[in-house]
Amino acid sequence: MLRDKIRNFCIIAHIDHGKSTLADRILELTHAVPERSMREQTLDTMDIERERGITIKAAAIRVNYQALDGEEYFLNLIDTPGHVDFSYEVTRSLGACEGALLLVDASQGVQAQTLANAYLATDRNLEIIPVINKIDLQNARVDEVKQQIADIIGLAPDTVLLTSAKNAIGIREVLEAVVTHVPSPRGNDDAPLKALIFDSVYDSYRGAIAYVRVVDGCIRPGQQIVSMASNRQYEVEEVGIFKLEEVPEWRSFPDEFENKPYIQKQQLYNWDIENLTWEDWAPAVARYYGIISQMDDAIGKLLQKLDDLGISDNTIVIYSTDHGDMCGGHRMMDKHYVLYDDVVRVPLVVRWPGVIKPGAVCSEFVYNFLDIQPTILEILGLAPKDFFHGRSMLPLLKGDKPDDWRKEVVSTYNGQQFGLYTQRMLRNDKWKYIWNTTDVDELYDMENDPDELKNLIHEEIHAPMVAEFRKKLYEELLKD
Repeated sequence: MLRDKIRNFCIIAHIDHGKSTLADRILELTHAVPERSMREQTLDTMDIERERGITIKAAAIRVNYQALDGEEYFLNLIDTPGHVDFSYEVTRSLGACEGALLLVDASQGVQAQTLANAYLATDRNLEIIPVINKIDLQNARVDEVKQQIADIIGLAPDTVLLTSAKNAIGIREVLEAVVTHVPSPRGNDDAPLKALIFDSVYDSYRGAIAYVRVVDGCIRPGQQIVSMASNRQYEVEEVGIFKLEEVPEWRSFPDEFENKPYIQKQQLYNWDIENLTWEDWAPAVARYYGIISQMDDAIGKLLQKLDDLGISDNTIVIYSTDHGDMCGGHRMMDKHYVLYDDVVRVPLVVRWPGVIKPGAVCSEFVYNFLDIQPTILEILGLAPKDFFHGRSMLPLLKGDKPDDWRKEVVSTYNGQQFGLYTQRMLRNDKWKYIWNTTDVDELYDMENDPDELKNLIHEEIHAPMVAEFRKKLYEELLKD
């Protein structure tokens, strides 16, 4: 993960000016929590916090945000207390950030803790983004409060953002300001470890969990670290990023396999996972996210080394994989007896400086391991072999789409783990048809049911389309 895509920021304000509500709207906009799992004050984990509507502990979480510039950013958000009795929590949190959203109630204006928190942020050289919240109130004094922010805190009125966290107004503008104005964290990954512990909790099963901001170096499981406050040495057992108490549930997890091939449900019994809830799956999914973060970091280091050596312009980097695996999707594990997108839709990422524009996305159908070989040969000026099943992606990489480019893809499966089970799939941009030789076929509306929960194969209205899919699939298989 590249540092320039990271933003560490907190939300500071006087008590009851809407910090936790703003945090909730940020979580919703970034899809960090499934809609059905959202609750008021999601980051407030203590019962007393939710009961009284205040934040006592500083709560932190990482969210991914697709900005308007087309880039994906990783936002580390800390929601802090506003009450004067908990100013120590605020102080520690500010030390972990480069920026702060200074939230002010449109009806109450600048209050004592508004000013105190602004001074704390200024002392730490944080980039302060002023935000007036609750602009929907009848007694809102937006212009007057803007002037207060300018006169008392010294921030220009034209930099003030306007929001109603309750009604989700102005939330994207807040995130865009974070991406634009909050600097990315500085530090040296190759230096000795230096980190700030800004909070900690105790888990009955896992022991002490420290929330840290890594300044220099890195932290790995098994590593020996020293607390400078106590001069005691500890061994790191686990390392991860901030997630909510509940890892966001896959949207396909509630699958009951109604009107689907029985072998899918049989898988759950084979693996003895038929009774696992999302709470059982969440730790495994969290580790899956951790592995992705580790891979992303490793690839980032490789790309950075190519840049450092000055050979990026002469190097094409291709990243892909042969198949996906189920990790709780449809309540399953492994990859057998299904042709869900979890398994057959895999990443293909290419970096080619001077040819492919950074951040460019192509949604055309490609066969990763069939199309890569003729692509490389064409780049080298060599003719592809007659026996190749794929075709060169070079026009797509250059941003051009040939008129005759494929409009669907075929995938096949010949199961062996628990007995032979044959599947053939034909998918276009709107529909997916799966031919199961010994059980019911499958038809999914990929536009309205991208999680493939409802099998439409028996709906009479789709019968002509199914017949056409079967004919097309037969013709495609006959070619090969």
